[in-house]
Amino acid sequence: MLSVYYQIAFVTARPIKWEMITRRWLNIHFVFPYELYMRGEANMDKGTFEIKREVLEGFRSANRKVAFAIDDYDPVVAMYRQEKIICLQAGGMHE
Repeated sequence: MLSVYYQIAFVTARPIKWEMITRRWLNIHFVFPYELYMRGEANMDKGTFEIKREVLEGFRSANRKVAFAIDDYDPVVAMYRQEKIICLQAGGMHE
């Protein structure tokens, strides 16, 4: 089980107002401990790319290593790969 060796973090650009419903869905589908990062009220003017870039920078400034990422948005996938992070691309959002 990965959560024994890694901290699992979900990073989404969904607004924080959807936190309860998002956590409910995650708790149904994932039985391991996780962290959830969502778009804060002060960040409503920022795009998905900017939100996820800031979270990545926060991880790095806290000396946290990212083992891999999964995303569906082309610019975010490209950003992770440019940063030398293995990124699996889910089907979905293209620019």
